[in-house]
Amino acid sequence: MLEASHYKEDDVSRFNYYVAPRYLAQQRDEHISKQRFSIGARADIAPHVDDRSKTYRLSAQALHEEYQSESNTKTQQAITSARDTEISTTLAQAQLDLPELLLSDKHLHLIQVGGQVQQDKLSQTKNQVSELISDDVSRDVGELYLQDDWLIGDNWEVLSGIRYQNDEDFGGHTAPKVSLKYNHLDASGRDHVFRSSIGGGYRVPNLKERYYVFDHSNLGYKVMGNPDLQPETSTSYQIGYQGQLSDTMNLTVNGFYNEIDDLIQTDEDNASFEAISPFINI
Repeated sequence: MLEASHYKEDDVSRFNYYVAPRYLAQQRDEHISKQRFSIGARADIAPHVDDRSKTYRLSAQALHEEYQSESNTKTQQAITSARDTEISTTLAQAQLDLPELLLSDKHLHLIQVGGQVQQDKLSQTKNQVSELISDDVSRDVGELYLQDDWLIGDNWEVLSGIRYQNDEDFGGHTAPKVSLKYNHLDASGRDHVFRSSIGGGYRVPNLKERYYVFDHSNLGYKVMGNPDLQPETSTSYQIGYQGQLSDTMNLTVNGFYNEIDDLIQTDEDNASFEAISPFINI
């Protein structure tokens, strides 16, 4: 499967910018373009053609995205600020579904293994001078994961997995997860499903959050990247119930609880005259 897309946008905005002792009328011309290319494939590898449960299934995808932005700010038709930005992402991923592993009549395992490699790049200049710590910044990251869907009899299911991520800036991290499901069929033939899960989360700040300048001066604010950001870590808990109470009534109840450390979000800098919001960890 091959896909390609192109997007283009041209915007003109007018605003007043305060330069003591008066406001100056300004105009910003912005030109944005985005391109996306992807290719994917899926193949069944069947050592035993007559038994589909012994089939290996391989899927793979590659993707490349590019974003370009050119923003010129003018005062009385003279360009006072020219900002150019380029962002790109290149990604390749693959997943292998193993044949069904039947240990007994009541124990069936469905196992998946996979991996992903990704490279992000960012460059941004203002008046042809880089606004970054270098002319351009990049990020390389690789991931591996393993998942086991364990079916126990007709009622129980245990889904467990583990994901390892290695980032060139933040090193390695392992995040496990496990969930449990129980299906109950009551005497009236109505289904009742009980679920619970616990899992670790991990998110590395992307290049935009670390370095990019979101300049919306025409709207009265800026959002600034922060190169000192640290990754988010979290533990998530979930419990739920879904059931048929009668022929005309169903009930679904879910509860969630998340513990998050170093959450990444923006925070307004009150010491600045201009509304500037840098990304921070909280």
